Amino acid sequence: MNAKPQLLRILLLGLTLCALLSLIGCISTTPQSDIRSPGERLDDKELTRKINNEIYKELGQLRDERIRVTVYQRIALLTGQLSSEERKQMASTAAYRVENVRFVQNEIRTEPVRTVIGRTSDSMLSMMARSKLAEDEGVPNDRLSMVIDKGTIYLIGVVTRSEGSAAAEAVRYIRGVQKVVKVFDYLN
Repeated sequence: MNAKPQLLRILLLGLTLCALLSLIGCISTTPQSDIRSPGERLDDKELTRKINNEIYKELGQLRDERIRVTVYQRIALLTGQLSSEERKQMASTAAYRVENVRFVQNEIRTEPVRTVIGRTSDSMLSMMARSKLAEDEGVPNDRLSMVIDKGTIYLIGVVTRSEGSAAAEAVRYIRGVQKVVKVFDYLN
């Protein structure tokens, strides 16, 4: 029996997996049951689109740079990599120009874009973090979202202070987590 076709299938499967993981970029998860109304979710999606457009108008072509915009309850979280502090500030300014944005949390790093291996690591962290959050009864999964970029977990949503602390503690000690950043709108 010729092992060449089987080896070729395995190689093709591996390449397909790598391609899928490279498309992920940084991981963003939204709650499965979201307390936002359909209108609020649509508003956040529209704000995301407008902020992206405004940033790309301001910065022009992004070569060897990456920006991810996440909006939850009109709070915008900017993550990714840009080439300079000046461009990072320009992105923030552009996001604030969009009408109805309540707050912009700019967590963009000034460094080269990450490799496929780095993004794969974020994918693994995402799975572990989602599991930890689901296990913790003190965490309101229906009122928060999570973005993971370069080992940093950004928690965004509308929670009480104790719920926000519980969410941060649930993911803080996962192997590979570099930092947890809370971007919450507190109810109390």
